[in-house]
Amino acid sequence: MDVIPEQPVEGDEVQLVLSAEWPDSCIPLTIRTFRLGSAINLTLVAPRAPCVPVPTDWERQVSLGELDAATYEVNVVFEGESVGERAFSVVEEIVEPVEEENDYWEAPEDPDLSGRRHRVRTGRCGWQNLHLYRDSQPS
Repeated sequence: MDVIPEQPVEGDEVQLVLSAEWPDSCIPLTIRTFRLGSAINLTLVAPRAPCVPVPTDWERQVSLGELDAATYEVNVVFEGESVGERAFSVVEEIVEPVEEENDYWEAPEDPDLSGRRHRVRTGRCGWQNLHLYRDSQPS
């Protein structure tokens, strides 16, 4: 079972890719998804048809949508038995401040600031915090 993206961040659309070599031709066509908190249960449903006892490659994608930051436990069930499990984590988005060269602005109308250039640096930790810093340098 693979997680896409491999290292999901809050806001990412998370998908699981289930794959296996099924023991016969009656591969699961439906996957029922149930999530309670950080527990995700996937129930595989195979068709009720005559099956040929031939190993068959099988792969399905399951969309989980956007998940909150947490560690999730996935359990895959077929005919009442667990056939696979996996844990994965979704982390909070961390945005590092970027400082660029020559990011100065002029403020000649302020007598205390005239003749000086001022650098504005910004950083963000989530959408709620925005910090501005001013470093003065002579022109």
